[in-house]
Amino acid sequence: AAAMGKFEYAATVVATLAYMLLLQKDTFGLALFDRKVHTALPAKGSGAHFRNMLDALSEATGRGNTDISGALAAVAPQLKRRGLVVLLSDFIDETDRLASALGQMSFLGQDVILFHIEDPVERDFPFAGHSIFLGPEEEGKLRCDPRDLRGAYLAERSRHLNSIRETCLRFGYEFEDMPTDAR
Repeated sequence: AAAMGKFEYAATVVATLAYMLLLQKDTFGLALFDRKVHTALPAKGSGAHFRNMLDALSEATGRGNTDISGALAAVAPQLKRRGLVVLLSDFIDETDRLASALGQMSFLGQDVILFHIEDPVERDFPFAGHSIFLGPEEEGKLRCDPRDLRGAYLAERSRHLNSIRETCLRFGYEFEDMPTDAR
């Protein structure tokens, strides 16, 4: 079977976590964003709230550029009590801005778990032969032989993710890889 797309995978994880919280009689909220927050459901713990969350997830597309740090900054003032923020993303964002936003979450006393949703193609870069690559978050096109780029791409990807991991360690946050092809 083919691996799920990143958004479908993340939506499934979110729905599963929310269902577990519902069964435990805990509250849960939802914020869906790209460059800005489009859906923000405050924390509640009812079956109707769970169904509203599922509706919001099923209507969302998961397309386009994202601004994780901007979304966290928009959501932060709505977090009235200390709690757990679960962030699912591919984390294609500027690491300095993300670190600043995570620092704000720490200052507010929020615990954060970051789930790095990754496509195996992004992780492994299995391309060969002349190709045209579209940049992440609509950054343009590159025509090349991917074998010339593989080493540099994987090194930059590793540097980027290690920077995020270091930020998480600094604030005591968890960072977990969630590849869409995991079984």
